[in-house]
Amino acid sequence: MAAPIFGTLINSLNIFVDTSRDTGKGDDANIQLSHNKISCTDGQVLKLALCEFNMYNNLYTVNNNNAKFRLTTNHNSGTPVELQIPHQNYATVGAIINAFGTAIGDRIAADEGNISVTSVVSTPAETITPAGTSDKIARITITFSGAHNLSSCLLQCFTTVSDSFALLGGDRIDDPTSTQSSFAIDFSTTNKLVITGLYPAQRSTETHVYLRSDVISNNIETASLSHASGPYNAHTLSSNILAKIPIGVEFINFTQSGPHDEFFVNLTQRSLSSLRLFLTDSRGRPLSRFMNSTSQTAAGSGTAQSTKGNLFFSATLRLDVVQRQAPHYLETPPIPRAIPGRFTGPLLNQNFGAPKI
Repeated sequence: MAAPIFGTLINSLNIFVDTSRDTGKGDDANIQLSHNKISCTDGQVLKLALCEFNMYNNLYTVNNNNAKFRLTTNHNSGTPVELQIPHQNYATVGAIINAFGTAIGDRIAADEGNISVTSVVSTPAETITPAGTSDKIARITITFSGAHNLSSCLLQCFTTVSDSFALLGGDRIDDPTSTQSSFAIDFSTTNKLVITGLYPAQRSTETHVYLRSDVISNNIETASLSHASGPYNAHTLSSNILAKIPIGVEFINFTQSGPHDEFFVNLTQRSLSSLRLFLTDSRGRPLSRFMNSTSQTAAGSGTAQSTKGNLFFSATLRLDVVQRQAPHYLETPPIPRAIPGRFTGPLLNQNFGAPKI
């Protein structure tokens, strides 16, 4: 029998996944194949590909991973206070900027004690849609009912805290001891605080959901895709990413568009008996949660969104057995049969030779 041509598909099967009733988490599922275990032999590899993926977008664009920033003033003796924008979806950049200014004004008023916020005026306006005419630079003027008595004021977006620098258009700060401000701040007017962003703000900080697996593969990713803030000791790492799926308004879905696999991994293992599939953001964090968080909720006030709520997905995977090379086995010539001693001797060796066996 001739050896298979390299790259020949030997076997293929679909794995249909639905995590809505999974005994674990809807965004972190362990699938046991049990007696449906798939194996390959010498010269073959297993290839796992994503054919389609679907889930409802039950996440917030402003969440734990991009809403937090730190305010440091003389009111709190130089000790940073962590503030955040309310977690929810925002229709416009202006609405996020206004919520940012309101959080700052309320905190300063509370720290001063004898004043209140009389107005928060911000641009772009909340009515400016993403397609509207605007430079999207945050400009906030907070007016107080009395003197704010600020002699120092820092607004900082640390990468160890969240991705708020990208959301709000400020400078990213990697050094946790830095005294740099992420925004331009003017508190020279007795009862006003003016905050100006440096870059265009945006409504969200994640464009894709990352589907990852625990199978050992030969894929590669940049180090930043597995850690939010570094330090990065290498440019690239072995990757556990199976696919990245674009985030839509209502759905997060993907369908393979042609005969070739957009997302696949070639397994380095010879058999597949179990499979873990889990979702993360672009920094390897659980969706809308901190790195290594044990929380079961990405959005909402409940505590069990991924176990009893609506954080789950469905997918179709294809597992192929592919012939990659022709195996070569050690082959040696057979051991020659020796002539029995009874057929050897001086007389036999003289003229007659050894008898045939």
